[in-house]
Amino acid sequence: MDENQPASGRRNSDMPAATGGLCAFDGERTDETGTTVVGYDHEADPPGIAVPTLVAQCAGVDPLSLPSMHDAIDAEALEKLFDGRDSAAADIGVTFRYAGYTVTVGNQLLSVRPVE
Repeated sequence: MDENQPASGRRNSDMPAATGGLCAFDGERTDETGTTVVGYDHEADPPGIAVPTLVAQCAGVDPLSLPSMHDAIDAEALEKLFDGRDSAAADIGVTFRYAGYTVTVGNQLLSVRPVE
């Protein structure tokens, strides 16, 4: 999927079995804008794994079919930003576009919204 293409907006119930079980997301919710927000543990599921997994779930595709995150952001630097960061510490967030979605990664929450 091209970064500039609109996302499909499919929900997790529509996703293929290949995307299930990769990450342990908590409390998923999707609002009227199509933004999906999940709680996640950045130590158990680093952003380099969690982001493509959630985008794939929302798009209804296999995570392996998505482009490399390195095309959108330095995934290693993103992971280092959260390494050793206590989830109770002040929240930080990084927002970028990836595979047709606007993604925001925080130390406790991960959100994706289809690009309009």
